Amino acid sequence: MALDSKEQLEEAKLVYERVKLAAQNPDGDIDNNIIVMILSGMLTETLLDYEEPDAIMEQSFYRIADFLKLDPMAGEIPEDEMPTPQNIDRFIEVGRKISKLSAVNLPDEMGDMHEIVIAIIIKEFPEIMKSDKGCKDPFRLMVEMVIAGLVFEMAVQEFCDTIIEDFIGEQKWDVKNAIYATGFISGSYLKEAIDLYKLDRKISEDGIIDVMVSEAGRNGIDGKRDWLGLGVSNDEGKNSELNDIDKKKFKDLKAKFEEFYEIVEMDDPYAKSTILSKSLGRLVAIVLFEEKVKMQQSAIKSIAGTGFLRGSV
Repeated sequence: MALDSKEQLEEAKLVYERVKLAAQNPDGDIDNNIIVMILSGMLTETLLDYEEPDAIMEQSFYRIADFLKLDPMAGEIPEDEMPTPQNIDRFIEVGRKISKLSAVNLPDEMGDMHEIVIAIIIKEFPEIMKSDKGCKDPFRLMVEMVIAGLVFEMAVQEFCDTIIEDFIGEQKWDVKNAIYATGFISGSYLKEAIDLYKLDRKISEDGIIDVMVSEAGRNGIDGKRDWLGLGVSNDEGKNSELNDIDKKKFKDLKAKFEEFYEIVEMDDPYAKSTILSKSLGRLVAIVLFEEKVKMQQSAIKSIAGTGFLRGSV
């Protein structure tokens, strides 16, 4: 597949250098799985610019498969080769950022970027597929990662809108209680994942909190310290207002999350927790930028973290 303009060719070279740099492991070697995830994130960002991303996504998969002489519908990724939900989010977001930074240098912006990403995939995947490092089926991994990237973003938008419009707005639920409840539900999904997959609790909790912090950072709220919240060993009396949660609203909120997860056929509690914590990070940023909310940034962050940590035990 040839790129049509000088601008596209020059930007494509710069883009792939950025991808390779971002995909280096601590030893300086290129991680093929990370390259696939970053390219998937780049493609995800371009798809979000279309009115019907699902249709363009399917067309893109068939275009790539046709050039690479692959069956776009064949095979599944073994569970042990799937990245963790936190790594999916991390590297999809790296790719999305690269697309955003590069698109502004192109005449048709995301339209040109879309063609550049497809051209890079077609050019680089034959070598990646021949390599004995990384996933055995990088094309299938790309398909799964692009779908995940779209689902993650659609979920975050849906959940933030639901919490703000339906619960904080229409039902007049106090902001701090809505944030605490969302964190608690995310933590409860992680608890389910820890029991199901025998995960290390500390590593898993830290990874999910990183997702929350990173999403808030992408939306203008920096700093990790205040997110750690108050663990279950802290004096409950000092935070009694957080424990007085409207049980009906709490139940209705979780039902809204489950309704979406059922639609997208998401049944992995680890992914559910990751997506919800990503939503919580963005929600905190939105709330803190609202002039009507007169709460300190550290207090809002702590409430989100406290809810999550108490839900995970």
